[in-house]
Amino acid sequence: MQYHLQKQEAGFSLVELMVALVIVAILLSVALPGYRTYVQNGNRQAAHSFILTISESQQRFFTENKAFAEDLTGLGYATATIDIDSSGAVVATGSSSGIYRISFTGVTATAYSVQAVPLNGQTGDTGCATLTVSSDGSRSASGTHPAECW
Repeated sequence: MQYHLQKQEAGFSLVELMVALVIVAILLSVALPGYRTYVQNGNRQAAHSFILTISESQQRFFTENKAFAEDLTGLGYATATIDIDSSGAVVATGSSSGIYRISFTGVTATAYSVQAVPLNGQTGDTGCATLTVSSDGSRSASGTHPAECW
């Protein structure tokens, strides 16, 4: 008697591939929102740092000129408003890598506010939205959870 052993085919069945795909989809649905929040928080920190630096520059300008600069050109920037990327570097206005647009609002001889308006992917940060620092040092945010923004 001779027995013929059949070779088993190597590989995965369609059912096994579908199970693996479902597992990956579940993992992504759990991990992606957390990652997005992590990135938005990091971007917000870059904006904090930048607008506090601008605020310090504005205070130095006041010490030297007895008035605040009307816009960012008074502090040596090329334009009145600037965009920054996630590292806090100035990028071209309208660039896809811009995360915040920085500008002055409410400038008088004795007061000002520095404002950071979210751009591109950062607009999803509805908890904080627009960040503001005033000449008196007060900090605020226009989002749904402003107490968590600073």
